[in-house]
Amino acid sequence: MKKRALIVIILLIIFGSFMVACNNSSTSHEVVFVVDGGTAIETVVTDVIEKAPETEKNGFLLAGWYLDSEFTYKASFPHTVLGVTNLYAKWEPAYMLTYRLNGEIIRSESHIAGDILTTFTPTAADIIGREFNGWLSSIPSIMPAQNLVIDGATTSKSYKICFETASDVSYTGYEGLYTTTDNMVTVNYPYIAVRFGYSFRTQLNAVRATRDRYDFDGWTYYDSEKSERLDYLPTDTWDNDKNILLRPKWVQFGTQGLVFSKIPHNDGPYVMVSDYTGIYETVIIPPTYEGKTVLQIGASAFSGATNITSMTIPSTVTIIGENAFYGCTNIVSVSLTNSIETIGKGAFAGCSSLLEFKIPEKVVAVQALTFADCTALTKIEFPTSGNFLRIDDQAFQNNVSLFNVVLPISLKVIGKYAFENCRTLTFFDKITQSNLQSIGDGAFRGCSNLERITFPSTVTMIGEEAFKDCEKLLQLSVQENIISIGAKAFMNCTLLQRFSVPRSVSTIGAHAFLNTKTLIYVATVDEDEWPPNWALEWNLKDAESNTYHTLHELIN
Repeated sequence: MKKRALIVIILLIIFGSFMVACNNSSTSHEVVFVVDGGTAIETVVTDVIEKAPETEKNGFLLAGWYLDSEFTYKASFPHTVLGVTNLYAKWEPAYMLTYRLNGEIIRSESHIAGDILTTFTPTAADIIGREFNGWLSSIPSIMPAQNLVIDGATTSKSYKICFETASDVSYTGYEGLYTTTDNMVTVNYPYIAVRFGYSFRTQLNAVRATRDRYDFDGWTYYDSEKSERLDYLPTDTWDNDKNILLRPKWVQFGTQGLVFSKIPHNDGPYVMVSDYTGIYETVIIPPTYEGKTVLQIGASAFSGATNITSMTIPSTVTIIGENAFYGCTNIVSVSLTNSIETIGKGAFAGCSSLLEFKIPEKVVAVQALTFADCTALTKIEFPTSGNFLRIDDQAFQNNVSLFNVVLPISLKVIGKYAFENCRTLTFFDKITQSNLQSIGDGAFRGCSNLERITFPSTVTMIGEEAFKDCEKLLQLSVQENIISIGAKAFMNCTLLQRFSVPRSVSTIGAHAFLNTKTLIYVATVDEDEWPPNWALEWNLKDAESNTYHTLHELIN
């Protein structure tokens, strides 16, 4: 018995020593990951790998980790590391399974051939605003070795844009009435039906909200998330998955679409009208905006606004900028006061429906092209204050309906082509009483119905082609102070009866009287005594009669 007990004790001592030795040695080993072209994974030293390492390889999917390069023994995780180990990544070609609705990809999946596939149903987020009508082809149960595209069809849902009602508001252009309850009260909202994903601007723009003495200025809606009312800005297509209730915005009558801005280089309490986006025929500019005086109409502010037919400008405005109303082809009348000091170049050019215009008393000049191509303009009134000086180049060009003009006494200059092609103009009233000094090139060219004109003694210069093609001009009288007559000045004035060249004339341009029947009276018939600036062909070359007479003959 003693011998057996001694053996047991010895065995226990040996076993204990062995256990101590084991506890004092490491069980961790190096693990190398062979990724075969995938993203690298660092070597680790561990005893257990808890989960499969992640790596990626373009065009492939990871089919698992293996303990040998022949992919015979597949590793499972958690994996106990018993010694130095290589783990091999096995790759399989990746194939894409794509789901599309109406041509739009809503889901893409990568699969290995042979994967089990499950039927996919679009989520509510995938088909916002639409009804799912099913897949157009069946989804296989096992992924084949190829890419697959599964198309589905949807139908757009219909929604309503409703409009708030009020006792003093009326609507036109809506499609029907939507009956519902609001705070326990039955209401009938006008509405238009819209479809998700479809354009609706034309429908919305057709709806007109009207209120006496107010202009409609857009829509607002209530944002429940922000708990406030916001401007409604329509998108190109309807993208809401619910109905919406809009409320019309109102502004002072005639002011819809006016855009105001700070006047450059002016820090005073003033603003100008800088742009216009309105839709109405009548525009009434207010004298103040947000407590600041409306002082100017900016350059091109209303350019191309073809909807406007009448314009009212307040007495606070002193400047109308360049091209301010250019191309407002339907504007008929402009109401303004004598507060206007400056009307810019081309301000009313192309206003082809404007009937008449009174130039304010403080304006000193009609600038270039200001009323060009105002083809319906019949009457223009100039200031009588004595401050008006100039009619600039092309100011009334192509005003084919302008038939009588009373020029102000203070006028000094008529610019180039100022009244060109004013075909119904017959005469200028009170021109002999004016202080006119010069008539620019082509100033009255093509005024084919101009019958008579008498220049005041202040005129010293008649420009080139000034009266060219005035084929009905019968009477023309110039005074002794005139110095220069330009080339072709009276060319093709076929009915002009006679013309006396004053002694003061030092320059006559070539063909000044070409193609006329005029008897011309000059101080002397001796060409050698003509001033050196008389062109050799100033007279009646190519006319039916080449005769001219001395001034003595005219007197007698």
